[in-house]
Amino acid sequence: MMSGMTPLVRNAIGVLAVLLLTAAARSSAQAAFAVPGFRQADNVAVVTIRGPIDRTTEYSIRRRLQLAEDDGADAIVFDLNTPGGEVGAVLSICNAIKTSAITNTVAWINPDAYSGGAIIALACREIVVAPTSSFGDALPVIQTLTGVQRATEVMPAQKLLPPLLAEVVDSARLRGWDEFLVQALVTDGIELWLVERRVSDTDSEGGEAGERDRYCINADEYRALFGREPPRGLPELVAATGTPSTLPAGPAEGEAFADTADTANDDGTDFRAASPELERVLNDRAEVDVNELDAMLRESTRPLFSRESPDDWIDVAYATDGSSAVVLRSADMARYGFSSAEIANDAELIAFFGAKNLSRVDRNWSEGLVAFLLNPIVRGVLIAVFLIGIFIELTNPGVVFAGLTAAIALFLAIAPAMLLGLATWIELVAIGSGLLLIMLEIFVVPGFGVFGLSGLAMLFGGLVWTFVGSSGGLFPDSPRDQADLLYGLTAVTLALGSAGVAFVFLPKKLHELPIFKKLVLGDEPTGSGEDLLEAMAVSTARGLAVGDEGVADSPLMPIGRGRFGDGLHEVRASLGVVDAGSRIRVVDASGMTPQVEPIAEETV
Repeated sequence: MMSGMTPLVRNAIGVLAVLLLTAAARSSAQAAFAVPGFRQADNVAVVTIRGPIDRTTEYSIRRRLQLAEDDGADAIVFDLNTPGGEVGAVLSICNAIKTSAITNTVAWINPDAYSGGAIIALACREIVVAPTSSFGDALPVIQTLTGVQRATEVMPAQKLLPPLLAEVVDSARLRGWDEFLVQALVTDGIELWLVERRVSDTDSEGGEAGERDRYCINADEYRALFGREPPRGLPELVAATGTPSTLPAGPAEGEAFADTADTANDDGTDFRAASPELERVLNDRAEVDVNELDAMLRESTRPLFSRESPDDWIDVAYATDGSSAVVLRSADMARYGFSSAEIANDAELIAFFGAKNLSRVDRNWSEGLVAFLLNPIVRGVLIAVFLIGIFIELTNPGVVFAGLTAAIALFLAIAPAMLLGLATWIELVAIGSGLLLIMLEIFVVPGFGVFGLSGLAMLFGGLVWTFVGSSGGLFPDSPRDQADLLYGLTAVTLALGSAGVAFVFLPKKLHELPIFKKLVLGDEPTGSGEDLLEAMAVSTARGLAVGDEGVADSPLMPIGRGRFGDGLHEVRASLGVVDAGSRIRVVDASGMTPQVEPIAEETV
C-alpha cells in the first residue's frame, strides 16, 4: 500500500511517526517523576563544580549564576563532584545560592560531595543523587607544616566551627534538612538516634502540612522522650575516619535522665547544639556563647521532645556514634530525608523538572588558566623565573630577553591574584619599592646595607602577601589567612632558594649559553675577520690581583667587562657607574667577581 503513495506523503508520514515517538519517549520519561509546581522548570542551567573549591571556583560560580539569571533560567542544578575546599569560598558560594534570583536550586551529588561540596549542597532547595554517591565529612581541616590536621587541634574552635554550624543549621531550617544531623556533618562527638512519628488515622487523612516524619535526636532527648537509656550498637551511618571523638564524653550510661531536653527557646531562633558536649566546647573551650549565632539563623521548626509524647514516636535506628563526621551514601540520603530522587543522566534530569531545555554552564578556559596560575607551585616557579631574570638583567645590562622574561613572569604571578582580590596596589607598591631599593644598593651605594636588606624584605613581603591579600579572613590568625600565608611563605622561600642557586652558578656559565650570546647587546667587534662571539667572550678565570690595571671594555653598571692585558674579565664597580673606555684598577679580588675602581686622570 505504501508503494502507491507519493514520496512527499511517505516523508510526511515518516516525520509524523518520529515526532509521535519522541513525544511518547518524553512523556514516558517524565512519567517516572511526578513534577510538582514548585519544581517544574522549562529552562534548566547546569553549573558544574569539579575538583577542589577555591576562590577561582567562587568567582566562576558567581559569573555562571549571573549568566543563568540573565538568560532566563527557571532552575539551576549544581552538578557536584568535589572533595571540598576553602571555607571562605564555600560560605560565599552558599550565600550566592541562597540570595540568587533563581530560587529553584538543586544539588546533584554526581557522584561525590565531601566537605565544602556537602555544605554547598545543603544550601540548595533540593538534593538529588547519582546511583552510587557519597555525601558528608565536612569536618574542617587546615594545612600546616606537618600536614593536614583538624582545625580544632591547632587553633581555637571559634575560628571555624561557629560560621560552619551557623551555615548548615541555617540551611537546615530554610530547606527542611534535619537540624542535628547536619551538625554531625561538620563536627564529631555527636551521637544520634533516628525516630519516626507514628502515623495515625488523622495523619493519614492529611495531618499538618510540611511537618517532618523523622528526626535525629541526641541521648538527652532520647531519655526525655522514652524514659530509658538509648540503645547502642552498630550505627547506620558510616563515620568519615573512625577516629576517636575530640569532644568531651557525655553522661555515662545509667545516669539519671532529664524529664525534658533543654534544646528549645521561646522564640525558636536560638542555635541548638546537637549535643551537650558540642555546646560546652563552644561555650567553654572556644570562649564563644552559642547565642551569638542566633542572629544568623531563622526560626526553627524542630519540636521539643519530652516524656509527655512518647507514644507519638517510634525508635527507628541508632544513626551515628559520633566517632567522626558522618558520610551518607545514596540510600542513606533517601532514608534520612536529604535526597528527592536518584538521577543518572541529563535525560532523567530533564524529566525531573519536566523541562524543555537543559544547558550546561561549565568553567571557561580563562577561569581554568587563572586556576592554573594560582597554583602555589606554579606561582613559585614564576617568582623564581622573575628573580633570576632580574638578576641577569642587573648584572649584565643589555640582556633584553632577561628583563622581558622577568616582567612577564611577574605579571603572570600577580595578575590572576589581582583579578580575584588576592593582590592590590599595596602589594605592587611593596614589590616595586623593594626592587628600587635593591637597585639603589647596587648602583648608588654599593655594599650590602640598609637599602639592600630593606629592599629584600619589602620584595619578600610583597610577594608573600599576594597569596593572602584583601580577600583573606577577617582576622590575621583566621584559618583561611593562616593557610594562605603558609602557602605564600613556602612558595616564595622555595623560589628564593632556587633563584639563589642560580645566582651562584649563572655568572660562571651565563656567557656560555647560546641564547645569551645571541641576545646580549655588545659593542661591534673591531679588527678584520674578528668573530663576534670571541669578542663577547668573558673570562671567568681567577687571574686578577689587587692593583692590576686595565680598561673598562663595557659600561660597569655596576657589573660589566674589563680588559686586562689580552683577556676580558667580568668585574664589578665598587662605586657608581664606570663608563666604557675608562681606566680601572682592581681593589678587591677575593670574591667571585673582582671589584674595581676608576683611575683618576692626573692633571698638570
